[in-house]
Amino acid sequence: MIMKEKQNNFEFIAVIGIIFLMIFLSISVLLVFFTSTEWKDMYTTLFSIVGSVVGGLLGGYITLIGVKQTIWGQREQESIKLIPQKLIAIHLLIKKLAQFHEKFSSDVLRIEYYKNFSIHKMKSEFHKGYDLLIGFHLNLSDLEYEFIEIVSQVDIEMYKEIKSFFDEFEENIFSTINSKSMVNVMETIFLDLENDEEFFNSVEKMFEDLSILRKWGYERIREMEAQIPLKLEQYQKEIL
Repeated sequence: MIMKEKQNNFEFIAVIGIIFLMIFLSISVLLVFFTSTEWKDMYTTLFSIVGSVVGGLLGGYITLIGVKQTIWGQREQESIKLIPQKLIAIHLLIKKLAQFHEKFSSDVLRIEYYKNFSIHKMKSEFHKGYDLLIGFHLNLSDLEYEFIEIVSQVDIEMYKEIKSFFDEFEENIFSTINSKSMVNVMETIFLDLENDEEFFNSVEKMFEDLSILRKWGYERIREMEAQIPLKLEQYQKEIL
């Protein structure tokens, strides 16, 4: 994009230069043929004009470079001043992710605790684990906002990582809640159906789905836990 813009600027300057040269030559020819002006006078005038223009452009370009360097220097100083704030935010992010890990384990995976229950007890207690799962899913947007408040003090890369992290959790937990096995289990419990064999088969499949969710969630959390220290190391090097 920048290269294309520079090329367009160069082409514009070249066109203006050609137009200026053509106008100057046309005027020179008219003056030479219809007045007592000599060609050497025209060349002297041309070189004077070109020298003035080139000198002005060169001076302006040098001034522009100086202004850009000043701006870049100020931005660098401001960035350095913000690094301690970024370090604090990253440490807070590490703590927040550990809390998310714990909440994922307690709320989302509580249903797996009922795996060894009898069918009768499972039917009477299972809704508690299901409510936790639903509650975690509904609370994801609030948790995401809390994380974004923190990463907004770090950088755009960290923001994108967190946004992707929560989008994936939203998608996977929603899929589990609405899976056929989960729906069948909850319908059997709420409608108090007596087909224990069908209920048992649905429960087995649901536990398989939950196991997949658990393994995926732990792995995704570990990936994020590994990325954050790298960001911390990056800003620690910059401040040193």
